[in-house]
Amino acid sequence: MLPYAPDESLPKELAIARAIAAVPHPGGGVREWTFADATQAHGWWLVVLEERRAVHVVEVCARTGDVRVVTSRAAMPPTGNRNRP
Repeated sequence: MLPYAPDESLPKELAIARAIAAVPHPGGGVREWTFADATQAHGWWLVVLEERRAVHVVEVCARTGDVRVVTSRAAMPPTGNRNRP
């Protein structure tokens, strides 16, 4: 049973919570998110989650609550010639 009426959209906070639950956790300990936000487009919530070592993009259906991890990527430090003389 969904915690909202079928004619309503899934709330943003619930979409973020479902996205967090869908991202695999490799190992023990508590996961600390440094950023979590979502925007809705065409009936889907697009959720971006960032932790210290990775960034994840997750789609959550605003109607059914179905979740799909689009991508997970290891965070890489910026590269280039910054701060070089």
